[in-house]
Amino acid sequence: MNKLYWLTTLVIFQSFLLNAQSWKISDPYILGSEVNSQAEESTPLFSQDSSILYFTRTYDTRNTGGEWDQDIWYSTRTENGESYNEAQNLKSLNNKFHNAVVGLSSDGNRIYLLDAYGGKKDQEKGLAVAERNNNGSWSSPKRVDIPELKIGGNFYGFYVSPDEKVIIISYKGEAPVGEEDLYYSEFVNGLWTKPEHMGNVINSTGYEIAPFLTSSKDTLFFSSNGFGGFGDADIFYSIKTGSGWKSWSKPVNIGPPVNSSKFDAYINIANDVIYFSSNRDTLRSDIFKTKAIYYCFIGTIRDKESLEPLEGAHLVIKNIEEDNNIVEELYSDSQGKLNGKRLPFGYKDMIDLKIVIEREGYISKSVNLQMKLGDTTEIDLSNLLDVNLTKIEEGKTDLADVIDINPIYFDLNSSVIRPDAAKELDKIVEMMNDNPKIVIELRSHTDSRGSEKYNLWLSDRRAKSSAEYIVSQGISVDRITGKGFGQQVLEHSDEEIAKVKTEAEKERLHQMNRRTEFIIVRMNK
Repeated sequence: MNKLYWLTTLVIFQSFLLNAQSWKISDPYILGSEVNSQAEESTPLFSQDSSILYFTRTYDTRNTGGEWDQDIWYSTRTENGESYNEAQNLKSLNNKFHNAVVGLSSDGNRIYLLDAYGGKKDQEKGLAVAERNNNGSWSSPKRVDIPELKIGGNFYGFYVSPDEKVIIISYKGEAPVGEEDLYYSEFVNGLWTKPEHMGNVINSTGYEIAPFLTSSKDTLFFSSNGFGGFGDADIFYSIKTGSGWKSWSKPVNIGPPVNSSKFDAYINIANDVIYFSSNRDTLRSDIFKTKAIYYCFIGTIRDKESLEPLEGAHLVIKNIEEDNNIVEELYSDSQGKLNGKRLPFGYKDMIDLKIVIEREGYISKSVNLQMKLGDTTEIDLSNLLDVNLTKIEEGKTDLADVIDINPIYFDLNSSVIRPDAAKELDKIVEMMNDNPKIVIELRSHTDSRGSEKYNLWLSDRRAKSSAEYIVSQGISVDRITGKGFGQQVLEHSDEEIAKVKTEAEKERLHQMNRRTEFIIVRMNK
């Protein structure tokens, strides 16, 4: 892309309130033929209400000055807000010189332009402003007086803040660090100050062009070829570190998918939607669109039985891949709702999280969330996981009803813990670690086949063996006991089983009688 057309944007019209250091970006896509053409499109800029997209078009025979001219064009958004109507030439502000919009006032009544309108046209380069007339048209542009602004070359651009308090200028001024550097001018006591160099941190031995400042004025975006990167020119950002305009953090390349191996510049952000210009796919630049994506957790915590929302549930979310570092802590509100903050995850990231949920009077639980992030920015935990909590009723609540645990199997006439049984008992260990106050009685039951004395003896051996295993995994011995009940407490009586027609159904009922329960008998203080 020829540097002649590095004419800087812009004004931001909607708050981009997030720190640029944590934003992630979806895959960009090129705007349709209503905006982009066989010519070159750049410097996207939106009206205050985002209903009109202004941009510059070069190499179009329909331009006021012909194919080699640069004109201002605009396109109105369609009602759905996702597409655009056929672009039109803004003839009242175009002439045979290079024209571009470089800012709009926050009230939309003033439009800032490259000055190509005075007596010397574009020979004396600078900034101009036009006022909106009562009928919506624009007045004749007038030059903005910036003292001691002397632009000798063809490569320059402006950014005007929406409050009209600061102008960022890209040009080769006095004693530059490199080619085009960034300067600033402030509006003080009704006048613009002379341009001041913005310092060596954000200016390189290459060029810095296309500045864009967030509405909070603490994050500056620009394009440069002097800080390394992916191609011809990349988009960078820098964070303001002081009260003035000369203190900035080291520029950070925003990286793919915005930056490519070609020319990428003219970033503009409106309502977390990002527009920029790039020639990645063609010889001439087009306008691309992408979205700044910020993920957050939402959901509702409920009582598992009544499904009533629970206020005051506490969630601790840990990143398993980062040594269980805490990502976020959440509390449910009076409606049981979760409203999380923006998360430090990127577009299409794979996440592996452990979520611990607890509330007084309820069994705490741990659930794991593994997923690949996409375009859905609100991660609804209550849709993805079982986050409802079970109320503790001493002597009644069974942990086997709370967690997904398979039957505890033993070899014939054996009480030795098998590997498959250990895997299931480990789930109880984890649950008891998450609930350090609960005291469990492990109850083992058999079916009615075999002698009652033998079944009672075997079930007691198995119950105590299972409890001993849990203690061996670090649970205090005074928090769990094992007791066998044999065939004393059947889920299905012999009479009930006898009435069943098929042997398979009879065996299913016998199996339901052969069960292990993990009953909460009390809560420690």
